[in-house]
Parts: sequence; structure tokens; C-alpha cells
Amino acid sequence: LGRMKRRRAGEPGSPSAPARGLLDLDAPLTTARADWIAEACVVGPTEGERALGAPSWESGRPASFKRAVDTFQALGCCVVPHALPDAFVCHCKDKVTADIAFLRSELDARRSEAAANDDHHLAAAVHRVDFREIVGRDGGRQDVKFELDRHPFAAPGLVYNSMVFPLVQALLGGGGVALVHCGVIWAAAGCADPQKWHGDGGHLFDHTDLPPHCLNVFYPLIDLTPAHGATEFVLGTHRLGRFDADAPRVQLCCTKGGAVVFDYRLKHRGLANTSTTPRPVLYYTYAKPWFRDSGNLRSGRSLLRKAASPPWVARMLTGMAMPMGKGFEDLGPGIATDGGQAPAADTHPQPTNGSGERWVLFEMDVDLGDGVARVLTVHHGDVAAEAAAQFCLAHGLGDEAVPVLAASIQQQIDACPARQG
Repeated sequence: LGRMKRRRAGEPGSPSAPARGLLDLDAPLTTARADWIAEACVVGPTEGERALGAPSWESGRPASFKRAVDTFQALGCCVVPHALPDAFVCHCKDKVTADIAFLRSELDARRSEAAANDDHHLAAAVHRVDFREIVGRDGGRQDVKFELDRHPFAAPGLVYNSMVFPLVQALLGGGGVALVHCGVIWAAAGCADPQKWHGDGGHLFDHTDLPPHCLNVFYPLIDLTPAHGATEFVLGTHRLGRFDADAPRVQLCCTKGGAVVFDYRLKHRGLANTSTTPRPVLYYTYAKPWFRDSGNLRSGRSLLRKAASPPWVARMLTGMAMPMGKGFEDLGPGIATDGGQAPAADTHPQPTNGSGERWVLFEMDVDLGDGVARVLTVHHGDVAAEAAAQFCLAHGLGDEAVPVLAASIQQQIDACPARQG
């Protein structure tokens, strides 16, 4: 297999337009062509389009957006540089680092508890790192789902990112999508083992090739280099019958705040982090509204003894992409409507909590001024910060209205009988 040249996304030299002949993955792999394909993975708005400050990337359907769709469909992955502001990325990194430290202290406490009580089941769970909030993965990685209902993980600018969300919608067929998973992958420094090659999910049918039904978005919180063990992909293996093909490989290294978008079916692995710094990466999994990921199970046992971290709840996203640079402010708690701590004794593996199906939780009238009011509908699984930002965006309300409306929505969510029961 030919290994691609590892160029960071955002560096000079990215191609301005695709050449379809070079995206033929069955063609002989020359060094020059390998370098071109590695660079061809880098897509995104041009500097001019960013300077215009368009509401979102797909506004006017520029050529750069069509190129991104074509690149993803051909290769199964792409990189969108500078999708998140630097200050927001730093805040995410600080939050993730603090969460990891807290969860590790809880693991130590539960280890002592298991030894004191001669609890073999708890001791096994601690040894495997197998809890609702943190799960050990192969290659020495940890998959963290902790306080995902809160800032910064539920920031509208992240979930409905101005550059990534339009691309996600286009790849999944347009309209509403389901946010199936969300979390953090943490690869400790000095992790010497790469992951096994795998796809996160399979094909829907074994007799016909279909467009994407589910895809991942990775947001690295550091500048990724080869030493950090950035994810390596086998290009084109998202297509039916090509998973074991002798195809080009590429390790996608990008600067912090970039987005690595890839098909759920694409063959990939995280490489060894041989650097002296951890590799924290946010991940968001989007899917067609009807898709349910029953193949990725997680323990129902909570690691926490006192504090409550609501279990992850899949939710439908029917709003529009946030304007460029908007939606990253901390609006306070944004707790999903299925919050509350699951019983610690529930140790059975669980699929994603919540089906993603939408049903109305409550409606509230919002005064827009001049005697005009509009109804805001909040559904099961909605997050207050997201609902407020989308309503204000749809009705032309200023940014100053978002935190006020979010607080009011959260107050109603907390008082809802469905939440209490």
C-alpha cells in the first residue's frame, strides 16, 4: 500500500479544484498522484468566501462546496480547516482535560471501593474502564461521554457549525439529521499501540451500494502531527465490496479546530501517539433521521458516586447552520430533556439512549415586539441553548436575545413532568 504524504490541512499547496481522473482509486499509485490525493482531501470555503462573511458555507452553493461533496463521495473523507475559533478550541481543551482528570480520580475511588468491599464485578469494570461516562478502547484510548448536555459540547456553533453542518446535510440527502453520538476520544501521550483497522458501521444492504447514511466529524483540539497518531484512512473503502481493497492510505493531520469528516463505513484506525502530549479529539456522529446505531453498545453503569452526568440522548436536528463565527458563547446549562442519572446498578450494555424520534414536550409564546408573537416548540431531546439559537436565527432576533430565551426554555424543561418522571 502506498502511504500518502502527510500534509497538514490549511497549509499552502491545497488544490483549487478536483481532477476526476486522479480520484480514480484503481489507477496506479505514483508518488506524485499520492501527494495530490492527500492534498485533495482538504476542502472548505476559499479565503474570499470566508472574508465575505456569508451566513454559512453553502450559501449560494459555491464551487468550493460542490468540490467538497465530490471529494467526500469519491474518497470517503475530507478535511475542513479552521472550522472552530481558536478561543473556543482552547476552552474545549481545558474542559476536556479537567473532565479526564476528574473521571480518573473517580476510577481510583471506585478501585479502592471494589477492593474494600471485595466487589469483583466493580473491580472488573474498573480494570476494563467500562462505564457510561468513560470506556477504554483498543490502542490505549478512552472514549468519554461526560456532561455533553453543557457548554462547550452543546454550543450551537459546534453542533450546527457554519461550515460542517451544511456539508453533513448535503451528504445525508438534505433536511433534518439525527445527532446519534457525541463525545471525546483521548489518546494518552506515549501510547505505543495503533488501533486495529475497522469501520464504525457496515452497509445497510449487501447487494447494492448506497450514499452515506451515517458519518463522523472529528475536531482535534491540538495541532495534529504524525507523532500524535492522527487517524489513518484507506480511501474509497466506504464503497460496497472495497473494504479489503488494495487502496491508498492517508493519515489526515490538521491544525486544531479543523474538521475531519468521514463515512461511517470507511476503513480507518488511530495510530500510536508517540508524542509527549495527549491527543484530545471531539467527535460528532450525524445520520439520516431513521438510522439507529445498535452496533455500538455502552455500559449502563455510572462511574460517578455523587455527581450526576445525564446519559447521552440522541436528538433530531431540524434547524439551519449557524452564521460564520456565531454560536460559540457560553449560555449556561443546556440540559437535554432525558437528563438525570441512570441507576448505577444497571450494568447491561446499552445502545444510544433515545431513538431520536421527536415528540412535543411543550410550546411557549415568544414576544417579538410590536405585538407580534411566535410559538416556539420544544421537543423531547432538545437542548435549550440550541433551541434558543435556532429560534432567534429564524426570526431575526439579535444575539443578546439568545441567553435570555435559553434560560426561559431551560426553566420550562426543568419543570416539565416528563423530565421529573
